Amino acid sequence: MAQLVYGQDAFTQLTANITTTPAAGTSETWAVISTGLPWVQITAGQQMPAMVAALGELSPEIVYITGIVDTAHFTVLRGQENTTPKIHYVGDTLGNNITAGVMNLLLTAVATPNVMYVPIPITYVMSPYTVTATSAWVEANATAGNIVVTTASNIAGFAFTLTKTDSSANSVTFTPPSGTVNGAASFVLTQQYDSVDLICNGSAWGLH
Repeated sequence: MAQLVYGQDAFTQLTANITTTPAAGTSETWAVISTGLPWVQITAGQQMPAMVAALGELSPEIVYITGIVDTAHFTVLRGQENTTPKIHYVGDTLGNNITAGVMNLLLTAVATPNVMYVPIPITYVMSPYTVTATSAWVEANATAGNIVVTTASNIAGFAFTLTKTDSSANSVTFTPPSGTVNGAASFVLTQQYDSVDLICNGSAWGLH
């Protein structure tokens, strides 16, 4: 679908009668007073929705401007958004309006945003484990015994989540290779689904 563009308060008037009533979607070249600013100087792949009507007309034709031929001519697609191509006359206004079709496209886009999901790498462990840079989340099952989790080094900005997944009385402990965790030598998880976000500042670890 083409990119729809708008110029602030962009309007002009026809300088030649439009005597054709072709099928919707037909491309024509129309003569106007000016195609300059505030009209957007569109490029390939862009279109400008516009309404053309006489003063006081209640059912304008919607056209999509697809190109600028020169300073006084537009290329347009007739009868857009289920409107009917009509005869138009010199002096009729052509305005770059927000149409109902464009508004519906906008509302649909807002209601169904394009969300990008990034998978989080999860590591499942059942014994002592050294966290690597690819371990964003470590789930530890301590059913078979206490588990100690550590890292190879303290790297500033490195962070991961540690979770105890089992219901046993055994513990899951994070002990850094050096420094402290929130001022203590280690941090212990004792209850099922206990979880903590850990982040390193380069010498010590904090809880996030």
